[in-house]
Amino acid sequence: MDEKYTNHAVFKDLGTYGQFYEDISDRTIDFTTDGLQHPFSMETYAFTSISGTLHSVKDTLYKGRIGDAYALLRKYYESILLTTYITLYIKDNHNIDNMVVKEVDDWVSGAKEFPKKAKVKEYINRSEWLSKVNNFFDDAVYKQISDRCNSYMHFNRFRFMLFNDNKVHIEDRHKMLDQFEVDARNLFIRHFTFVVELNYHFFTTNDYVDYLEMDETPPENCQYWVATNVQEIFDGVIRKYRKDIATYIKEDSPLIFDLD
Repeated sequence: MDEKYTNHAVFKDLGTYGQFYEDISDRTIDFTTDGLQHPFSMETYAFTSISGTLHSVKDTLYKGRIGDAYALLRKYYESILLTTYITLYIKDNHNIDNMVVKEVDDWVSGAKEFPKKAKVKEYINRSEWLSKVNNFFDDAVYKQISDRCNSYMHFNRFRFMLFNDNKVHIEDRHKMLDQFEVDARNLFIRHFTFVVELNYHFFTTNDYVDYLEMDETPPENCQYWVATNVQEIFDGVIRKYRKDIATYIKEDSPLIFDLD
């Protein structure tokens, strides 16, 4: 590994994504999750877990263990699917006559496992809650990401084993990080979009509550102001790489982003 490898932009990206999830975790602690017998903010711990996974991806990749890093990227992908599925399942099944959503509550208590990945993906793809945003994401792209993760996970070719050995000289090893960077970014953008669509309030500031606590009238629509780190991610990732999604979020969600 040389400086072209260790100075690759993917390491900054992974650190940014990991910190973003950590910050969101802190912000969601006051939002209890519906459908549980003993409500608490399950999302807080989900975001913390994802943050930890991304930091592990960064550390592992930096050491040249590309195969192990892809195995961890697969975990990140499956965390996105799982948390999205949970949110959707609660939205579909939680109501006044069904205050405790048994399947989710059983998973939280450890009494039951969730369905297999294929069923979870199908549920997400067919959800009416995500009918608009799912059209922004090409299934073929995410299948390729999944296939790459699986190939490294299961050593489907001998070369995938070599790429996990940081003592083996591989010409232009750093170029492999180009694909990893794109894969991680595509996963992050998809999850960001899902959260906006399903739980946009996770991305807002605390200004509305702060004004009330100071016995002041909150400015109009300040409950929709986005947190600073959300604005930074929106500018640096969403608008930069997916202007179509950025435009949709601006026009369709109640969140107020600064587009200057």
